[in-house]
Amino acid sequence: MGAHVHSDIGDLPFPAEQIEEVLERILADHERDGAALTVVVVADREIQQLHRDFLGIDEPTDCISFPGDSDRELGEVYLSIDTARRQAEERGLPLEREALLYAVHGTLHLLGYDDHGQSDVSRMREAEARYTGLRGDG
Repeated sequence: MGAHVHSDIGDLPFPAEQIEEVLERILADHERDGAALTVVVVADREIQQLHRDFLGIDEPTDCISFPGDSDRELGEVYLSIDTARRQAEERGLPLEREALLYAVHGTLHLLGYDDHGQSDVSRMREAEARYTGLRGDG
């Protein structure tokens, strides 16, 4: 159990262990240590299909979260490596930092954080910054 990063794109362009360590800390901080959390790294094509099938939006996105079905299974976060690569380049960040941001963002959603109202966005951004060290628009 715990956090695990899985690649559907072949070899990851960054060490999965770095992301897993941060996600384990998030789980512990939210009293969910031991809960299963899987981050699946996919290409834009796959995340676009998920986005279309589950949210009715036919375009790629950065990440999508799916809650688990028990207290022992927090859920899954799918993140697009293609979107992360584009955004990292635009923001001047290393790819692994952008991917970490997506994994953290998706995990926070599974823990009940939201990003629709201004106070929710502020709470989400503060938590993202705490776990990634990144400040700004997330």
